[in-house]
Amino acid sequence: MSTATTRERVLKPIGRRGRLIDFIREFALIAALFGVYKLGRTLSVHEVGQAIGNAWHVWSFERTLRLPSELTFQQEAMRWPSLVTVANIYYAGVHFPATFGFLAWLWWRDRDSYRWYRTVLAVMTAIALAIHIAYPLAPPRMMPSLGFVDTGRLFGPSVYSNADTDAVTNQFAAMPSLHVGWAVVVAIGVVTVLKSPWRWLVFLHPAATLAVVVATANHYWIDGIVGIVLILPGILAARWHPIARVRARWSTSRASGDDLVRGDDLEQRDDHTGAPVPLPSPRSPSSGEEPAQKRLIATNSSRRRMPHPTSGSGWSGSCSKRSGPTTAFRCPSR
Repeated sequence: MSTATTRERVLKPIGRRGRLIDFIREFALIAALFGVYKLGRTLSVHEVGQAIGNAWHVWSFERTLRLPSELTFQQEAMRWPSLVTVANIYYAGVHFPATFGFLAWLWWRDRDSYRWYRTVLAVMTAIALAIHIAYPLAPPRMMPSLGFVDTGRLFGPSVYSNADTDAVTNQFAAMPSLHVGWAVVVAIGVVTVLKSPWRWLVFLHPAATLAVVVATANHYWIDGIVGIVLILPGILAARWHPIARVRARWSTSRASGDDLVRGDDLEQRDDHTGAPVPLPSPRSPSSGEEPAQKRLIATNSSRRRMPHPTSGSGWSGSCSKRSGPTTAFRCPSR
């Protein structure tokens, strides 16, 4: 009997109705978290002066670190207007569908891994929201004095409206870049769950995301770096959270239950479990008898030690029978 897969181990005991309830609960949880995140981003939407000042500080800090210039990168990308249009589409249409699609795929394939990465993403988003509120940062596209252009408005499509009239979307939430952070988490999750040698190609997604957010002047390099660093507290929270630890112990105990015992463990069950009990091995000393192979060797050895019929010791006449109440023997052929 082979061991049940992770998906069978999680889905089979729940049933179809239980899976539906679990899906609705998880969907409601993610929707609520996303709503809180969008609402929290609006708290610093009017901090224009502080956001512009922080942008100058970030620009100067990056020059101190000798990071590559985002302006040079954008100018090189704008030599191919069609490529910039594709970058705008990628920025607007891949971020959320890729992340939520990844979570839905994990929920269907491996429920334990889904809860793990859902916790990682939730903690990352919560910390990022706190940074958005405490440190509003204008993206490079809002810094024309440095030479940047808004490629969304210039080439389309654009996901943002005028910053002066947009009271719903916080355009001063450049630090950190959840585009980059979430993309890295998606890539790590796919590589961890899948076993195909082609799975490593998924890292093209975070690489392309980083190039896109810089080429479109929506983020600085350091925004992406901080977004990646936020993965660490997310992993720690997913690993040491009390609920996660209890659920991990429950999954382990369920995996070692009667319906998931390995085939060789079935032989150790009692008779009333319905599993076959193995017969004692003929070579096992616990059978109460001498092993058959040893008995055969002993018999052959005794025959080789028997006296020759012509020696006369213990034999009468023509070697037909041995005197005494022993077993009769035939004379060997000469």
